[in-house]
Order: sequence, then C-alpha cells, then structure tokens
Amino acid sequence: KKLTFSWVLPYQAPFWKSKPSSYARHLLGHEGKGSLTAVLKQRGIISGCSAGGGGWLEGAFSLLHVAFDLTDGGVHEVEEIGKHLFTYIGLLQKVGAKA
Repeated sequence: KKLTFSWVLPYQAPFWKSKPSSYARHLLGHEGKGSLTAVLKQRGIISGCSAGGGGWLEGAFSLLHVAFDLTDGGVHEVEEIGKHLFTYIGLLQKVGAKA
C-alpha cells in the first residue's frame, strides 16, 4: 500500500549547479529524529518514505514525487498524512534553505 504525492516543477537542468530539487528530495525523504517520516512512523501510519524525481520533458518540466509506504491503519489516514506533508513543506518554505 503506497500513497504518492507528485508535483510538476520547472525544468531543473538549468539548476544543475545548485540542485534545488535534490535538496528538496533530501529534506522530504529524510528519516532522522524529528523528521516528517519519523513523526508519521511514530503515529503508526507509515512504515517508510521516499522522495525522488520522475520523468521529465526536456526544456519543459521536471517531476518530484514523495511516496509513503502505508501501514494497515495508514490506509485510513491519507488526509492526516497530507496535512503533515504540506505543513512540513510550508515550514521549509518559511525557513528557507540553509547553506
């Protein structure tokens, strides 16, 4: 059982040096203490999380995916997972990138 959120992003090749989508994937997929994944695992609604890029159309767009492996109880908590994910994304936007 998997729940995947996907976004269309501006084409990322021009940003090859700073790699903003790689940075975002790293933060969204992080599993350490206090992370989004750790909180959802602690609640017993996911067993894992991964973030990655997907297909793209050269010069037009790139994709970003965040996928959650759901527990049996997590199947009924899709809205809660989404709220946590989008709250975390809002926090990242507010705090900004750290060098």
